[in-house]
Amino acid sequence: MAPRSEWYEVRQGMRHVKPYAFTFESFAKGRWLGQRVLDVLAFEFPEQCSEQALAQAMADGSLRLNGRAVRPGDVFRDGDKLERDVLRDEPPVPDVPIELLPTGQPDLLGVSKPAGIPVHHAGRFRRNTVIEILQAERPDLQLTDGKKSTGRGGMHVLHRLDRAVSGASSFIASRDIGVLLLPTSSSAASAYSELLSTGAMCKLYLARGRGRLEPRMPRVVNVPITTTSDAGKTWHTCALKATHKHGRTQAACTFFLSIAYDAGSDTSLILCQPRTGRPHQIRLHLQHIGHPIANDPLYCSDARTIEDRRAFEGNCAQSNPSHAPTNTCDTICRRDDDIIWLHAWCYSCSDSSRAFHVEAPLPLWTSPFTRIAVVDEYLTILADVERKQMNASGWDKPSSELVGSADQTRSKRFRNCDDATPYEAREGPHGHGSVMI
Repeated sequence: MAPRSEWYEVRQGMRHVKPYAFTFESFAKGRWLGQRVLDVLAFEFPEQCSEQALAQAMADGSLRLNGRAVRPGDVFRDGDKLERDVLRDEPPVPDVPIELLPTGQPDLLGVSKPAGIPVHHAGRFRRNTVIEILQAERPDLQLTDGKKSTGRGGMHVLHRLDRAVSGASSFIASRDIGVLLLPTSSSAASAYSELLSTGAMCKLYLARGRGRLEPRMPRVVNVPITTTSDAGKTWHTCALKATHKHGRTQAACTFFLSIAYDAGSDTSLILCQPRTGRPHQIRLHLQHIGHPIANDPLYCSDARTIEDRRAFEGNCAQSNPSHAPTNTCDTICRRDDDIIWLHAWCYSCSDSSRAFHVEAPLPLWTSPFTRIAVVDEYLTILADVERKQMNASGWDKPSSELVGSADQTRSKRFRNCDDATPYEAREGPHGHGSVMI
């Protein structure tokens, strides 16, 4: 394998990965068992596995089942291992410096994540990711343990950010900057993950939503999110229950606080505090209350159900074939700049043994809004929101633990927004689940 420093080349402000040989590996999934290998591949990966492509892969031996070339009649059985040799040609990403942000903790890296660069290996991206680029550009940090060819031995991803999202992360990581957090050992990863799950860690995002959301009026959105995978694609929707055999529904809660409104663009700057960590949670909940991120190619539309999304994606592909959907949901109708107005602004931890505060610079798209207060002012408002929410649900937790809460207690406090008697309970424009305070 070539040294990391030789993986990349920069052209016209974009980082390109030189094509390289790669072997995809997968063990048979439960839903594949008893089905022909070729039928499964054609159904789940239709763009990559045409009849002609599969025939060529069987002929040259690049498609293997348990170490031998796949035959037309092969059927998946439990424990089968499938391999496919390919020449990977990854999409380019913005050539933007990935800078470190101080955390004050020796076992935690804070990284300014550029929008347009995925955090870790996913879909079409492997080497063009924050993890791999940082390891290539900062060998002095000794972020690999020298034992794994994947290069992930010395860095652990504490949380994920969508590729089009900027932010600070702990591993935290465009043209607009945000936070990403990266523990540097397995023990640190376990400790920080525990703090994240128990609510000792607070996450704040900024979003620019369509329309006017009344400033300084906090809103709690408590709407489940369903993730559905089918035919090689994944959809996320707000739904009270899964309607597809491959769907999974999870509780989700987000606090929103509108900071300012810009009449010229008819957009609101919205502070977002996710209290659970579901895929596309902030984007979906903003769409649910009628204020989607104004340049979000996935959710700034009326497509809310899986059927609507399929039709929407099909129409986009017909109107612009270059934007046709692939097997990664974040490529649908991609905008030229590949950046949405959602920014991981701040992560902090109140636990005395691992206290930290990491804050990313404000992105350029916040410039129409003249006044953005310091983080502490917003935390005070959100803590008051949670205090009232807990009083409404009859659950008393000490006030010192208000900001952040464990998953096991969220169901108590947010079990039903309609039970929040001290508030003016209102349904959002699209159904159950929002409360205006």
